[in-house]
Amino acid sequence: MDEKFYCDYETLIINFINKYIDNRAVAEDICHDTYVDFLMNFDNPDMLDEDYARRWLMKTAKNNTLNYMNKAATRYEVFDGDFNEDNVCGDKARDRQRELVYENVGKLSGIYYDVIVARLNDVPMEQMMADTGKSRHALECIYSRALKQLKDYISNNLKNI
Repeated sequence: MDEKFYCDYETLIINFINKYIDNRAVAEDICHDTYVDFLMNFDNPDMLDEDYARRWLMKTAKNNTLNYMNKAATRYEVFDGDFNEDNVCGDKARDRQRELVYENVGKLSGIYYDVIVARLNDVPMEQMMADTGKSRHALECIYSRALKQLKDYISNNLKNI
């Protein structure tokens, strides 16, 4: 199973992923990640049954896609997650959450800071792309990483209280 194997299944996998997320560029990235996972998990892919390898690729593509979707769905969790209206904590807790976000945003550096601040100020994605010279996907990845770092800062802050 060489490059031909990848080429044989690439379109199938990309189309499969694209049904979930409707974004061809992201589908291609997930497809490539899936194939890298495949190569890392099997020392000698040539020894595998082709049917098994195809099923493994499809299942891994689905799991990678679901992971991507889960990350995308929780991207804004810091801003409207734990202390929402359904939570018993109420207004005081929501205010404290906002304070924690703003206190910790300053700890972020470089592009992480810029992207989080732009998001907090509702800067449109197109404007962020123009300002940074980065693609939508790159900004989404940066935002996701920045948000994780911000959550870690907030979590550490809460542990120290």
